[in-house]
Amino acid sequence: MIYERIKEEFIKEIEELIQIKRKAFEGLTGVELATAKYHYLEDFDDYVNELNIRINKKLDDHKIDFESQEQADDFQVAFKPTFDMLYEAYTAGLTV
Repeated sequence: MIYERIKEEFIKEIEELIQIKRKAFEGLTGVELATAKYHYLEDFDDYVNELNIRINKKLDDHKIDFESQEQADDFQVAFKPTFDMLYEAYTAGLTV
């Protein structure tokens, strides 16, 4: 199904984004590391916005056009676990 393909592409893209953002931690220790992690976590709302932008782009790229609110709702329900997983992936292993 096309949703599975979109989901796989989306997850891969977002995991790469997280890796790029976390490169900022390399070589940091102590207060510098804690400060970098703090700012990273402070940017969570920006991350969520980026997820929304990217999933909408994926839907456009695959020419997905919901013909009813029911179809849109079904998509949201189907993708909620994916978004939850990606929210957790952003913060995984981080303590300030």
